[in-house]
Amino acid sequence: MKKYSILFVFFFLVSHFAFGQIPQEISYQGVLTETDGTPVGDGNYSMTFALYNTAMGGAPIWQEAKVVLVLNGVFNVILGDVTPLSPDFTDAYWLGVKVGAAAEMTPRVKLTASAYSLNAEKVNGFEVSPTPSPNTILPLNASGKYPASVLPTPQMTNMGGNYGTTNVTIDGSAFIEILSFTVNQAGSFNVTLNANLVGEINGDGTGRYEFKITRGSVNGTQVARGWWRPGTSGGQQAVTIPLSGVDNNVSGPTTYYLVGRKYDSGAKDLLVFIYNLHAIWVTN
Repeated sequence: MKKYSILFVFFFLVSHFAFGQIPQEISYQGVLTETDGTPVGDGNYSMTFALYNTAMGGAPIWQEAKVVLVLNGVFNVILGDVTPLSPDFTDAYWLGVKVGAAAEMTPRVKLTASAYSLNAEKVNGFEVSPTPSPNTILPLNASGKYPASVLPTPQMTNMGGNYGTTNVTIDGSAFIEILSFTVNQAGSFNVTLNANLVGEINGDGTGRYEFKITRGSVNGTQVARGWWRPGTSGGQQAVTIPLSGVDNNVSGPTTYYLVGRKYDSGAKDLLVFIYNLHAIWVTN
């Protein structure tokens, strides 16, 4: 015979009556699962609900049967709308549930203060809280889902970049802009930057060249740095320089620059003819 279990339940008073009167209907919400914890398939299920004045054994003092719609394992029913609730709710009671011809699930669920008051304070000893916190129960919304307000905001990943179309000559000791790219993202984000450039000189290499990725301006905050020292063999010499870096907790929008300069005064003019700058950023 097929067996089921209920993962968790919530009780709520249906407040058709004035405060202080004994409730005559109770909203009951739960998650119906297979014995391995997997939610049952969507559909209508014949279910019987019964109240007892004992946790085990005994005869029900109230019961009703109904066909219940279950979606993603979640179901909602009103107890007492078919057969009026007869207990006086002055003693302790336990709820038993069974599906179809299957045996009643165990253990029975003890009714807590939620069955007697307009707002549930605890469910099986756990506090009910509208916000996520340790050792509390967060109620599902009317659709059987967690409220959108408590779900974490997804991080958005974006990418973009720029590439050069004209030659750039590095001919001085001050940094010059080779290329720039603006991350047009408001708020805070983390960004990974990658750049590549290809350059050449004609003649002996007698000095070094310095390259950077900076934030904010040509001489702004350094994100990445690279060097090139040509050989001394003469003739035409070419080089490929890769740069990469990470810039965290950046407030945007902001612009990044690929820059270069002669580090040594004796360096020859460097012609940069292929270059690009790319960014991947994730919002915080």
